Amino acid sequence: MKTTKTFLIICSALITITASLYFFHFKNNQTVESITYFPLDTEAQFLDAKTKIMNIKTDQNRYQFSVKSYSRLDRPTYLRQDITFIFAGGILIGKLGKWEESTDSLELSGTFSEKDNQIVRAISFHHAELHAKETITSSQSMSDDFLYIIPNALPSLVSFQTPSNEEETGWKEALDKEENQIISTNLKKAVRQLDIDLAEFHIIPLPLLANYQKLPLPSFSRQKSDEIIGQLWEGLYKNYYLGIRKQNGQLISPIGSTVPIVLLSKAKQYLYVIFQTADNEFISLKQQINN
Repeated sequence: MKTTKTFLIICSALITITASLYFFHFKNNQTVESITYFPLDTEAQFLDAKTKIMNIKTDQNRYQFSVKSYSRLDRPTYLRQDITFIFAGGILIGKLGKWEESTDSLELSGTFSEKDNQIVRAISFHHAELHAKETITSSQSMSDDFLYIIPNALPSLVSFQTPSNEEETGWKEALDKEENQIISTNLKKAVRQLDIDLAEFHIIPLPLLANYQKLPLPSFSRQKSDEIIGQLWEGLYKNYYLGIRKQNGQLISPIGSTVPIVLLSKAKQYLYVIFQTADNEFISLKQQINN
């Protein structure tokens, strides 16, 4: 009798979870905001996918800049959704997101403000969900941009990607050092808290993940790389973009958290995503890789 009761409780819980997941994606037969990985469509492809940091303007003791992203699929699709993360000095300072039904293209834009010398990085994930009869597939792409912004330069603000003189080289080295220090601190925490050996992982800060838009992840095929990346972005959307779930259960904004770092197992079994919240709590997410 006790076994039967336990079984019924488990079944009830599973039904509730399934219903909740379904409700998250559909509500009264209407699509709601969600990025969900489905097997990649063999025909649909993005014709354009780009992210740009631009329009830098000084404003008293601060400066403003715009981040824009644009993507276009080769056909209208059931659901299009794009998200963009904006980091300054290894810290998340903003995010953009938009979804729309029955369209092929999306454009995002936002204006942000900073005051110190910074390396600003933006990375976007462009996603499409396609429905054909009873089959659901997806298409995806990534794009990124970065810029060193030096408001303290004389006689006026300077911005560049590649330094053109000795002074700019010095600024680049200083800003790279600050960003790398944040990454190094989180890697050290990962070693302690996850009890791992970093030599067993490929280390990929999230803004550099766009390098694998055209190249496969280390030791993986192009097809498997796309699958891993698509599932990774689904996890980032639900566990970072929408909010970070702390160990005490509290859901907080990701703004002010450190740049997520992907630790890809060289054994090709799983990956971690690690970062630190604005109030310094270490967070790790784990994604299994099915071979």
